[in-house]
Amino acid sequence: MEHKEVNGFEQKVQMLIDRYKSITEKYKNLQEKYNSEVKEREDVEMREMVLEDKCAEKDKKISSLEESLSQKNNELLLLEEKYASLQIKYDETNARANDLEERKRKVSSRIDEVFSQITSEDIVSEMDNLLAESDEIKL
Repeated sequence: MEHKEVNGFEQKVQMLIDRYKSITEKYKNLQEKYNSEVKEREDVEMREMVLEDKCAEKDKKISSLEESLSQKNNELLLLEEKYASLQIKYDETNARANDLEERKRKVSSRIDEVFSQITSEDIVSEMDNLLAESDEIKL
């Protein structure tokens, strides 16, 4: 009987040892899985931090570009105002030049008209008048 009891006890011990080994193996697997997940989480967090830094840099660049764009837009508005002012001055100057050109044309036409009406007889008559006046002045 003792032999059966010892044999039964040995079997129970062996079962406990096997169970312990199984639990130990499961624990190792779970520990490895946990460590792997912790490392993966740390890697993800590290990548997130890197991405956040890159996003912050991009945001700074975007802000800088927006500010630069705003300045350029203001400069463009000023240039457009100057252009409009210069266009008005150009139009006024051009209108004056056209007016002067028209006056010049009219004066030139009038001069031509007056000269065309003067005859050689008019010139001789006028010369005679001037000579007569000159003679009167001498007397």
